[in-house]
Amino acid sequence: MSWAKLCWDLSFTEKVELSKLLPKINHSYQIVLEWEEYCPREGKTFFLWQPPHSELNGWFDGRPSEILKSYVLQGTITNYSLYSREFNFYVEKITPLTKIFDEVKEVNKSPLPSGLRPSLFGYTSYISWEESRNLLKAQVGSYLYLSGAIPETDLEAIFSLKYGKLYLHYSAYLPPSASETLITRYRLNEKEDRIFKALFDRAEEMHEPEVKNLSEHQVQGAEYW
Repeated sequence: MSWAKLCWDLSFTEKVELSKLLPKINHSYQIVLEWEEYCPREGKTFFLWQPPHSELNGWFDGRPSEILKSYVLQGTITNYSLYSREFNFYVEKITPLTKIFDEVKEVNKSPLPSGLRPSLFGYTSYISWEESRNLLKAQVGSYLYLSGAIPETDLEAIFSLKYGKLYLHYSAYLPPSASETLITRYRLNEKEDRIFKALFDRAEEMHEPEVKNLSEHQVQGAEYW
């Protein structure tokens, strides 16, 4: 699904007011899922809304600051069609993504994507990020953004650093199909903390060009898709 497609021409405007792009509370929108996407067929659910360029290309494509202008939409799904994969989404609440980070409860079980690999004693688990390449990082407000890739899959994560320890707030595992995105609050254990601090040390710093006269209520439109 693409929110940008609901206002396609406007999404490619050089600068645009957020209020003109964001879905409206108490409005219903007809959504069409792409073949690789999944969502509940009815009832309450949440969707991530990103500014057009980041939605179409990813925060890692030069726009990490748009994390601060991304939102979580809460609403209700009705009239889901199995044939066309269309449904109506009624928007009930819109919350800045980073505000959601402050609202979720802390969890003790690691939500990081993981896998199994052969060992002398059968199989051992590992964090998918351990094998990541093409690492990029950015400081975004009080948060640390990290992106990387493993074969056929992009990875994204957003952390905060408190008293020298990393906390995970956002994790995205993005293969061609069955992607998984979650918002959480999880303090990395000692091993995970070492792994990710080493990844940040290896990662290339992203340098986002400054856009003149861009207010906090505006975003750049998408440059390409």
